[in-house]
Amino acid sequence: KLGQTVLANSHVMKPADLGLVASLGIGEVTVYQLLKVAFFSTGDELVSVGQPLEVGQIYDSNRYTLYGMLSRLNMQISDLGNIPDDPKLLEKTLLDAAENNDVVITSGGVSVGEADYMKALLAKHGQVLFWKINMKPGRPLAYGKIGQNYNKQAHYFGLPGNPVSAMVTFYQFVQPALQAISGEAYRPVPFFNVKCTESIK
Repeated sequence: KLGQTVLANSHVMKPADLGLVASLGIGEVTVYQLLKVAFFSTGDELVSVGQPLEVGQIYDSNRYTLYGMLSRLNMQISDLGNIPDDPKLLEKTLLDAAENNDVVITSGGVSVGEADYMKALLAKHGQVLFWKINMKPGRPLAYGKIGQNYNKQAHYFGLPGNPVSAMVTFYQFVQPALQAISGEAYRPVPFFNVKCTESIK
């Protein structure tokens, strides 16, 4: 009817919605700009798939998992690769990512190891809003703002390096945050109970 709300604010446009607004004779609608999200892995021990492994190295699986999870969220994503534990290179990558994106996500480098530089870089070029949560897996999750321009700082999420921890913290914290920043209405992840087949230490 005339004056009736057809699609509310924060509604995510689907193909049927495009047809719906077209059927009403509407040629243009106001939408949020697609969120720009950059992500990279940190650590000397990481090797990209297709490269030979040396002693003490592992394949970087988190980048591929993150790419898959982010690809489902209708955002502009940039995979910046895996960055070694070099403070200057990490700093440059972080600042470049923050300059050109709304959100920066890293995996690894937020724990308490000698080569975990991310927290210090965040404090130097932004702010640490929280670091470590009372949850397992996923305890060393970090969140803050990063960027040299204080008025245009990017959101920063530092995910743990452990692959399971990275996925759990992404689904519990990062995905809802990205949806909120995008202007999307909150859609909770469904929960269901399962029985353990063996005891957990």
